[in-house]
Amino acid sequence: MTKTAWLFLTFLIFTLVLSCEKPPDYSKTPVIRFESIQKIYIPGATANLSGRDSIIIALYFEDGDGDLGITQADAEADKYAIEKYGNKTFIEADTSITPADTEFVGGKMQIFPPDTTITPAKTVYNHVNFYIDEFKKVNGEFIRVEADGSKGGRFEPLLNTGRKGPIDGVLEHNFVWVHGSIFNQGVIGIADTVRFEVHVLDRDLNVSNTVVTDEIVVLVKE
Repeated sequence: MTKTAWLFLTFLIFTLVLSCEKPPDYSKTPVIRFESIQKIYIPGATANLSGRDSIIIALYFEDGDGDLGITQADAEADKYAIEKYGNKTFIEADTSITPADTEFVGGKMQIFPPDTTITPAKTVYNHVNFYIDEFKKVNGEFIRVEADGSKGGRFEPLLNTGRKGPIDGVLEHNFVWVHGSIFNQGVIGIADTVRFEVHVLDRDLNVSNTVVTDEIVVLVKE
């Protein structure tokens, strides 16, 4: 199933307990709790275009040192730039050639040889800290399905004041499914029932507990 997906992780509420209050005793490993899952049908712009399902997953979180969220600079650091923590993209080698050129300087012709620039192939890892595993109901049981890439993504630091301390609040993550069968490729079909397992990762690579969402019916207009 190919889908259009992007990250709308919103830090809705947080608590940083200052010195005048006794801070809560939260673990430095993030703890999450499932709050809600919502599906919003978005009709196509014209009758010839498929509609979409916008899926919104909300999680309550607690974190003892406030290090939830990864910047782009973090994502490029060695400890994150490995396949285990991100989506792998292969960028092919590229060769660009500037042709030879001539120019008259002081009445004499100067010849500038061709210039070749080679950009080597490389693998880029886009770090993910919001992970979603997808399950489809088959004969009354939920079976994990392999979709075309994670529906999760990367959210920015929730606490960016330079302070460290316990935080809590609610994260919202959004992704989009397109209804047309050309985008689904038979993995998730019309009116299938699905649910998700979700966990998050902090900047020290501490993995939260995993929560299970409620089930929803997808790819139908309701």
